[in-house]
Amino acid sequence: MQCTKCNTEVPSSYMKCPNCGQGFHGINTPSSFDKQAQNFAQRSVNTQSASQLPPNTSLKIAYLGSRAFASLLDTLIVIVPILFIGFLIGIWGGLVDEDSETTALKAQLIGMFLGILYEAVFLSSPWQATPGKKLLGLKVVDLNGLSISFWRAFGRASAKILSSILLIGYIMAFFTKDKRALHDLMAGTIVIEAK
Repeated sequence: MQCTKCNTEVPSSYMKCPNCGQGFHGINTPSSFDKQAQNFAQRSVNTQSASQLPPNTSLKIAYLGSRAFASLLDTLIVIVPILFIGFLIGIWGGLVDEDSETTALKAQLIGMFLGILYEAVFLSSPWQATPGKKLLGLKVVDLNGLSISFWRAFGRASAKILSSILLIGYIMAFFTKDKRALHDLMAGTIVIEAK
């Protein structure tokens, strides 16, 4: 018998052509099981190769001065809404006759959370940068130059609290490879110049 797909001569007892997989005697080609097996194998190969990517050496590390100025711009952008929300929390605390220290603590915690959320949303966006970093042509990526997830960006922004203690985490950027601050080391990120 001859395969109708590739013209290979095949014994009549075969259910499929050994050369191209064409089915005979009413057998579909390729079977749904075969397709699932191929898809699974392809996903495994893609996942394995993606996880074994070498660090991207073509990334241009951002200057610390640019990063500091970008942080200043972001602070100026986010401080107005945070102060306004703090003002509203203060008014609410006065209306419900809350202790002023409790009200101040609530305002600080909410302001800190909003600052972290601001950074996480923008760093995980297609911009890969906060507005301040975007204006200066900077991006935050993982060590392979790929974009980071919201949760990684949230963790990085949260880790800045540790970096802020006596500014030690920021000072580390002067002494670490690729100018990575403590929060970058903890999140596995790097700040680069956008191309």
